[in-house]
Amino acid sequence: ATSVHTAWDAPMAIWAWIVGLNHFGQPGNHIGPILLGLGTHMVISMIAGVVFVAVLATIRLRINALAVVLGIAYGLVLWVITRYGLLPLRDSTKALFTTSMVSPQWVWWLAHGLFGLTLGTSYAAVRRARMLPVANVSRMRDDAPRMAA
Repeated sequence: ATSVHTAWDAPMAIWAWIVGLNHFGQPGNHIGPILLGLGTHMVISMIAGVVFVAVLATIRLRINALAVVLGIAYGLVLWVITRYGLLPLRDSTKALFTTSMVSPQWVWWLAHGLFGLTLGTSYAAVRRARMLPVANVSRMRDDAPRMAA
């Protein structure tokens, strides 16, 4: 591990949590763990997003601003569950996430809050777009005059 933080530390640490600490180190030497960590994180994020949308759709949330606030709270709750529930399950790598070895703790909170903000804003935008009336598009009728070619 290095004392210098890079943008690749988090995905590399995610993969190292799954398969072992030997997959965390200089980013240039760990391209595979970085890509696998990114892929793993994206799959987990997609699942979390689907769960969020399913919950809001089930309760039929109608207030867009509340969807955004709930999204931020959801993102932060996901970090709390991850930090205190999931990460301690692997003693060998929990120091990567529970100290500032990968990123300072405020970075994790900010990232998960922004993830939730994105979820809530996206939910509100899609919901709002679905509520807009469909534009009435006029179509040429067969009896309408046509221009000569």
